Amino acid sequence: MKKHNIYFLIALLQISFLEVNAQKNIPAYVSTVFDNLITSYGSIKVAPILEFSKPNESVIAFYKSAPQPTVLIDRKLLTICSSFKADSLNALSIVLSHELAHYYNDHTFCYDFSFANSKNPVSKDLIIISKESKKEKEIQADYQGLWYALMAGYKPIQVFDKTFDKIYKDYNLPDKIKDYPSKAERKLMKTSVFTKMQELAPVFQAGLILSENQYFNESASCFEYLLLTIPTKENFNNAGLACFSLALGLKPKESIPFVYPLSNDYNSFLNENRNSNATKGGLNNAQTYEPLLKKAKLYFEKAISINPEYLEAHLNLASLQSSIGNQEAAIGILNALPKNLRQNQEVLLIKAIANYMLENETAAKKLFDQLQKTQNSIITFDSQLFKLASGPKSVINKFLIDYQTKNLATTYPFTKLTEQIKVFNCLKFNNLEVCTNPLQDQIIIKNSNSQTLFCKFVNAKWELSH
Repeated sequence: MKKHNIYFLIALLQISFLEVNAQKNIPAYVSTVFDNLITSYGSIKVAPILEFSKPNESVIAFYKSAPQPTVLIDRKLLTICSSFKADSLNALSIVLSHELAHYYNDHTFCYDFSFANSKNPVSKDLIIISKESKKEKEIQADYQGLWYALMAGYKPIQVFDKTFDKIYKDYNLPDKIKDYPSKAERKLMKTSVFTKMQELAPVFQAGLILSENQYFNESASCFEYLLLTIPTKENFNNAGLACFSLALGLKPKESIPFVYPLSNDYNSFLNENRNSNATKGGLNNAQTYEPLLKKAKLYFEKAISINPEYLEAHLNLASLQSSIGNQEAAIGILNALPKNLRQNQEVLLIKAIANYMLENETAAKKLFDQLQKTQNSIITFDSQLFKLASGPKSVINKFLIDYQTKNLATTYPFTKLTEQIKVFNCLKFNNLEVCTNPLQDQIIIKNSNSQTLFCKFVNAKWELSH
């Protein structure tokens, strides 16, 4: 090969290399949205690549499966999303989550296969099926994409219509595109998701209320029902906590009964305008110990797989391991946390308990000493219990009896309904019925025995009528 041909080839390769890298030079804020959405999908599949499309590709946003799973976006799309200012990331999440929904649902085979084989004698029927399938998949991607954008912490619903209007306008798209849902049909997805959110929000709140009042079996039912539609880290964590709390009620009492800092997560997009009190422990003998622990462990691990820095699930999983005697596992879970979370007071408390159980009292004392000035009732209780641990058992028993007498939790029983229920919207599932009024500031929870809890949202917290 002549020298100038070699130079020409090298130049072509350099240009190609620079072009590929330019396409992958996605702004950091776009990559962050993309990564957050991937986390919310919680799939074990390797994430697709995100690239800018080439100017001649006429792409707004597109998922292609070959040769490598890739989401392509047009640079102009970023300008459109940026025009919404405070809502720019919310608008971007709509588009990126839609394309990720195609990827995670394997939306390629049907129509790609049929069009690729147009000379086949049965291709005509395949193409008809393919067109319908394509439309169905676009609708599914719109619907599922919205949910996962919400689960990633964005607020796509408030900017959904404006985003579609501007994309259609700026790209000169007709309201109706062949083989695709119309713009009007796509906007209906927002209404459908919002309606479902309104339906499920009281279930999330009911799960928290039931957990706070020690109805852990019913609380687990609420969060497990939510997981069918919204498999978020919060719902996995809260379902796991309800199962773990049930198991703790069946666990034999230990001579030094430390209390673990168990944590429900109230921060769901279903619960943006609600606050609640702390979780309490309690008993329920409806299920057996080992299966409950296994289910709780799986739920906590799933929550962590969705977000490896999710502190609440790490605390709950470490507490579970410590409670069953796996002290090294508990400490290992907490040591694996990011450095900025390792000095969290609940982290230190669980490590103190685990070290005590390992008979490493020097390490336990050092950790409890670090927590001395912490204003937290659980830490105060455990610290006092640790100080008495080396003394007579009679002293410990007196401390526990005195503490229980002073701090006996009030649990309101299910009672016969006296409130008027005619104007309430109700949802039945898993032997429960959750009803709410149009303002969603009252919730009625009815169990399989037609007994109820009636709850009102007063002064920024839920209160039970009794």
